[in-house]
Amino acid sequence: GGPFAAETIRIVYSSVNPHALLVSMAEKRGLYAKYGLASTIVYVSGGSTAIQAMVSGDVDLAQLTGPPGVAANLRGADLIYFAMTDDRMGYQLVTRPDIKSANELKGKRFAISRFASSADFGARALLRRLGVDPTRVRPSSEALLKRVLKGRELYRINSLVDTLNYCSLSFMLPVGLYDLERITGDTIRLRKGAAGESFEGIRKDRVNLEGRYALFDEEGPFGSPTADSERTSITCRTRCALTVIFAPSGIPPEELEEQARFTAAQIERFGGGNPHTRMGRTIG
Repeated sequence: GGPFAAETIRIVYSSVNPHALLVSMAEKRGLYAKYGLASTIVYVSGGSTAIQAMVSGDVDLAQLTGPPGVAANLRGADLIYFAMTDDRMGYQLVTRPDIKSANELKGKRFAISRFASSADFGARALLRRLGVDPTRVRPSSEALLKRVLKGRELYRINSLVDTLNYCSLSFMLPVGLYDLERITGDTIRLRKGAAGESFEGIRKDRVNLEGRYALFDEEGPFGSPTADSERTSITCRTRCALTVIFAPSGIPPEELEEQARFTAAQIERFGGGNPHTRMGRTIG
């Protein structure tokens, strides 16, 4: 017969650090070829994105940390971890010069790469060791996931709300949904709330916005990454809606564009709408 055709295996790594060198070192030393494999190695930014590539079947193997895969399996994926190179998280916490001790981190704001990532997991583990509850104010996507994992039913309004809940769980980012006809004025701004600014949340008390990003119209605040307001909430009478995907600034624009296209496609498919998308700008 003809020459042996090596099976191609597609491998993804999600960060540029010494740990990720293992994938390339194995290729350079011919370990894949030794076992009859032809390797294709691809870099994507972030473990959550790598997980999405695996779930969709675009890659066969990924080198990444534990939290993204665990979060995906909790949402119904079927991923298997079969080897580990580290028994601890190799993260460094970088702070401003005026912060001299761990106790001074209480009450401060932490930046992470994205929700459900290993950086997210590591920051929460650190905060708990400092005696701080990191889930006191959680993004709406995390609150939604927690409700699903506890087996509690989601609030049912209409197919549009169901569709946006599905999208939020799919890429683990907060998604705001608002009745456009109940928003006042022609301009919507995203900014940090000032002292005393708040809104009445849906099925909850007033949401304090001091120091937190929120959406504002001419009447005041109406939405944030953690909650939406009763004033602009979706009802069975809603005819035109505004959807906002809140994302950390570290997520690549092309990834956000793909998530916006995915959301629009699901709205058109399940929500019966005719969506239009627009990319916002990075702030903060």
